[in-house]
Amino acid sequence: MAFAGGEYCSPLQKEFMRGINQERQTNGRNALVPIVCLNEYADSRAKYLWAINKLVHTSPLEIFAPSDWRAVGENIGYSTSVSKLINGWMNSPGHKRNILDRDFEYFGVGVFIDKETGRIWAVTNFLKSVKSYAKAKDCE
Repeated sequence: MAFAGGEYCSPLQKEFMRGINQERQTNGRNALVPIVCLNEYADSRAKYLWAINKLVHTSPLEIFAPSDWRAVGENIGYSTSVSKLINGWMNSPGHKRNILDRDFEYFGVGVFIDKETGRIWAVTNFLKSVKSYAKAKDCE
């Protein structure tokens, strides 16, 4: 998927971002801010997971995070809808911990849709950093 001008979020990515930030708001947390480098990385991860047809946490996320990162996290999964996947993450202690972690400030979302099955493969990467990043204008 191409990223026009380095900043791009599909409607599906935006739906994930809104859903995750809604869960954070409901639980008294600050909204996470999307950053382009994590969206790009998460998109490539979602396509990779689809290609190998399994969920694995074997990627070097730390390599792709900005150089000043302090903490990173990753949620991966697939479902037929955004709401079902976010609900599944919220019912899993480790995934829920990533979504609600007060230390995380930024996130990126990647999605890949399997056109044959309708399955949405999704990756959300979370980041704590010491530097402020500009919010991607089209990811609001």
